[in-house]
Amino acid sequence: MPQDRRHLSRATGRRYSILEVTPHLYPDVLGGIPLNVDSLASALSDSFQITVAANWLGPSSPPTDRQYCLKAFPTRLLVLGNPISRKIVIWLTRHIQEFDLVHAHSHLFLTSIIAILLAKLRRKPVVLTNHGLVSFSQPMLLQHIWISFVSRTLLLLCDRIVCFTQEDANRLVAFGAKRRQLMIAPNGVDLTGWGEWSEKKGFRISSRH
Repeated sequence: MPQDRRHLSRATGRRYSILEVTPHLYPDVLGGIPLNVDSLASALSDSFQITVAANWLGPSSPPTDRQYCLKAFPTRLLVLGNPISRKIVIWLTRHIQEFDLVHAHSHLFLTSIIAILLAKLRRKPVVLTNHGLVSFSQPMLLQHIWISFVSRTLLLLCDRIVCFTQEDANRLVAFGAKRRQLMIAPNGVDLTGWGEWSEKKGFRISSRH
């Protein structure tokens, strides 16, 4: 089957290559960012050449059955919830120029911030996904200071910033981000077919707008 030319890199003629950079990845860490990145990378692998660079905290070995290429870096050092790996920084420095696009996940993690800086030094387009404006596991005052700083500096380097809600986008703008950078991509659950099941179980599913 011929490849869709929309997914070919102009520079190489091969499939467009995307580097996903994430602080955590499923199943090493459950839920949230880790699961979102794993699902996204798997879905995109049919059309693009996907590589995921992630810290790996647990004792279990990284999976080898993923559709995408996984670069997992054992990490034991955590600073204010931030996994820090010297090896992932070295790998990013050496290889980030090989990709057509860099997609970093969350402005709250040093791994993502480093990826943004390295990508722009190599003149690579960068997309950042905002997985929630703040973390409730860290002091709120420190986070507001950090978000105000990155919104007026590092986030301006991103070509696009993806937010899951309009509220998060508005709050980023209030902190100093530029609205022209932002796009909304709702991250929800497909409730198709859940109605009959929920009625049988005695649950009622409602939506809020």
